[in-house]
Amino acid sequence: MGNFANGHYAGSSSEAWMTRKGNVSTMRTHGPDGELAPFHVDYVIGGKRMQDAVTVFPDGRWQVLPVYFHVADRTWVDYTEAKQGPLSPEHPFYWTNARRMANHECLDCHTTALHVDYSEATRAWTTSFVDGNVACEDCHGPGSRHAETSEPADIVHPVHSGAVGMSACARCHGPRRPLFSLLDSEHQFRLGDAYDELYDPIVVTMPDGGASPDYFVDGKPKTSSFEYQAMLQSACYRKGKADCLTCHTAPHDPKHNATELRDTPAALCGSCHAEIRAAGAAHTHH
Repeated sequence: MGNFANGHYAGSSSEAWMTRKGNVSTMRTHGPDGELAPFHVDYVIGGKRMQDAVTVFPDGRWQVLPVYFHVADRTWVDYTEAKQGPLSPEHPFYWTNARRMANHECLDCHTTALHVDYSEATRAWTTSFVDGNVACEDCHGPGSRHAETSEPADIVHPVHSGAVGMSACARCHGPRRPLFSLLDSEHQFRLGDAYDELYDPIVVTMPDGGASPDYFVDGKPKTSSFEYQAMLQSACYRKGKADCLTCHTAPHDPKHNATELRDTPAALCGSCHAEIRAAGAAHTHH
């Protein structure tokens, strides 16, 4: 979706020139050694709000190129530089390094049934997946038996599945650190597994009692799409038993692309807080 018709972006440490010939899109930018070089766009991640361009290195690493395309604003941006400051090739978040390696940091949530291997002998990575997108089994679990029987009981329905259904959202919408290596295929998350057995959640307070830099002082997450832990600590969840799917539609719901909500925010809040909604401007001051 990005403008590759001679597009250009310049930040404080990153700069890129975007071109397209036929079906081949290329980003010319500073490479592993800091020198300018062209890199083909082999894949993209996202597309609704942000689209990240990915190039595959000869050793099989999928690296997220330094400049992203902001879909709504139709502009090129560098959010990593904005968060981390000017980046040099030695910085762990520089685009050619491990923290920007998509088959290590991104594809676990952006593909279905990801499998990554590394060969010590050849020093090369191989990456495969069942679907290069978020497909049915990510949220509904293994589907072969359901495909045979068509029985509702033979598939997970997140909205009716309690903690299991919540883990379908939490796996990708909760800031966390995996407890097992990506290369440990025996300990990859599968729907139905206990979330806390496979991930270490990043919560509002640090182990030393200080505030986590991942949250604002009121507990809201600083990064969009990572709301799970903040929801768990909300009164709506703790007292009202509301969870992700109380307010949000399923991704395949016809309303999802428009609002991602089951109803207007006022109606959703009013279903539990009728008196506050009825007070209108007296409560909101708007």
